[in-house]
Amino acid sequence: MTFEDEPAAMTILYCQATPSAERQHRGGKTSFIDMQAVTADLPQALLRRIAGLVCGHADTPGKGLVQAAGDMKQNTAEYTRDGLAGEAPQTATVWNTRDGQPPGSNEPPPLSEAICWHRLLRPHPVTGKEILYSPCGTNLGVVGWSAQESFELLRELMSYVLQPQYRCDHTWTVGDIVIYDTNSTLHRANPSTSAQDAETVRLLLRASNQGVSNEVRHSYREGVHHHLQMPAAGVGE
Repeated sequence: MTFEDEPAAMTILYCQATPSAERQHRGGKTSFIDMQAVTADLPQALLRRIAGLVCGHADTPGKGLVQAAGDMKQNTAEYTRDGLAGEAPQTATVWNTRDGQPPGSNEPPPLSEAICWHRLLRPHPVTGKEILYSPCGTNLGVVGWSAQESFELLRELMSYVLQPQYRCDHTWTVGDIVIYDTNSTLHRANPSTSAQDAETVRLLLRASNQGVSNEVRHSYREGVHHHLQMPAAGVGE
């Protein structure tokens, strides 16, 4: 829900059906990345560079500026791809284009697709700690920066994000409920091949909420955590 003015605060996944654990080594797990740990380990010089930057976000991940290698399915009939859960995580980040190359000069600026804006270092609404927020997926780049400059920065950030020490791959069993804080977590579904029978079906139900409960002490503020207005071009330069 990074494509929302008010993004999700918490997400729940409930498993109703899943292939066996043995089958899930070929895909079907869900990967989670601890963005709080990533941010804590970023070099101080890099943190200073990204402080105050704002990024535009598209309405679907398929429109983002960058993609992690292995994110896109290789075979549309079988719905398979590189970098499935259980394999060594891939750390390369490439342009989100058909050939993985920079868009041509006739392509419109990526930020023209943006429908909402979020800080790249976004304070957690409960803890107040700044956490790297969605450097991939729907991210179209930094306001005031060129596509090339944005790509280079996001690629550098993703080289830290995709390191295996920050990643957990969950093997599903029926009845599992996974709850995660979307303010400080990236997740990726790792699809298996198309279901052939009841033993190869995977069905997860997902629920996400917006905002923070008034029963929880927080600093949830408009213009910081939600409904951020597009800043003037040049922010962060």
